[in-house]
Amino acid sequence: MRDASGALWKLARTKTPIGLVIYSDYEQRSELITELELLAPSGIQVLRATTLDEALPHPRALVLLTPPDEGATVIELDGRREHFVERQVPLLLFLLRGGEGLRVLADAPGLASWLSGSEVEPERLQNIDVAAETKAFIERTGKSPEAWLTAYEAGELPETFENILLTHRARLLGGPP
Repeated sequence: MRDASGALWKLARTKTPIGLVIYSDYEQRSELITELELLAPSGIQVLRATTLDEALPHPRALVLLTPPDEGATVIELDGRREHFVERQVPLLLFLLRGGEGLRVLADAPGLASWLSGSEVEPERLQNIDVAAETKAFIERTGKSPEAWLTAYEAGELPETFENILLTHRARLLGGPP
């Protein structure tokens, strides 16, 4: 299972200069921003920006770009890709599913190819086949989701980031909250 938290965690650590987060509504966008702030690598500044002029001066910050005019920003990004080559931490562009930004991105093949493999659409990642994912969970951990949660909550498993993600996954698979 590719869960949204794990995908966002990886995206925040990607070595590519720009990543894409596709959201379904403004409430989800707000939740994703909060989650990314929590998942950011330690020691890395997280900056919220609405324009490229706010984002560009910060190549060492995880920039969460939420432009009010997504289409215009995609056009501007496509024309300013050379400014992102030196980024050490990704700029994450948020675009509304079905919105103008994604429509314009379809006509910007250079930028679209640069973003390829660095995009996350959390809503699609959450649509899972519970039976298949439960089987994969058991194969990976040697425990059912319920047994995993019991062991984790009893302190029998170390509190690593991977185990936290596995605990989240176990809960998604129907374990107790």
